[in-house]
Amino acid sequence: MAFGISIFTPIVLLLDAFIIGIIVGVLAGIGFFIYMMWEIRRQEREESTKTMQNQRAYHRQFAIAMGSYVAILMFTVYLLDHIEAQPIRMIVAILPMLPVLYGLWGYMEWIRNLDELQQKIQLEAIAFSMGLTGVITFTWGFLSGVGVPPLHAIWVFPMMIVLWGIGQFVAQRRYA
Repeated sequence: MAFGISIFTPIVLLLDAFIIGIIVGVLAGIGFFIYMMWEIRRQEREESTKTMQNQRAYHRQFAIAMGSYVAILMFTVYLLDHIEAQPIRMIVAILPMLPVLYGLWGYMEWIRNLDELQQKIQLEAIAFSMGLTGVITFTWGFLSGVGVPPLHAIWVFPMMIVLWGIGQFVAQRRYA
């Protein structure tokens, strides 16, 4: 759900329709989750037990991380409306990063346990994401100098994730 919400947040900002953006985001997140489960079932028929155990462990940890992220984010938004002390507000504001770090740790474990071909696919996907994110943000920086609104840093990580997914799709097709 967090993936879907983050993808459709621009709808919320552009249309000023928070409820519609949340509904679309949640539906996209559920759709992504269903696709992930379908893909896991397909891979189970093709891959080894060790690979599937690694995949299941990663998806379990990722689901816990993202579920915690959404819950903590909602709690944080509520708390920030009721706290006035700036130092405490800063601490509360970064609380959602704890489950994100847990998800990152799970991702790193997943990468370490992949076979060499899958590691190569992930490397290509990450290189694609990092390179294209750099090109987009650098270009946007130049455009900001001529009147385009600045790109806020909060959008860089979701951009990297989306581009990683595209890069992974392309790299997997290359080696299939």
